[in-house]
Amino acid sequence: MCDEKDLEIPEDIQVLFTDDIEILEDRLTDIIVAMGLPEEQTSAVLRLISDSLDDHHANILDTFEDVIAGDSQDEAGEAE
Repeated sequence: MCDEKDLEIPEDIQVLFTDDIEILEDRLTDIIVAMGLPEEQTSAVLRLISDSLDDHHANILDTFEDVIAGDSQDEAGEAE
């Protein structure tokens, strides 16, 4: 029987960056290929994973650019 524990969520949310995304995609690819699905299904799953990780990475970059732009605007406002 399992003991229930409270979920501990760190204050700083970890973000996957480029190297992490590539490593994760490689590991997921290895797992999917090792499952031995038919080639068509394997290709479909790999495309789905790749697209999802690309979208995640693009969202991170967009958010980062927004944060940088916001910081620049804040600094410009303080300088006035």
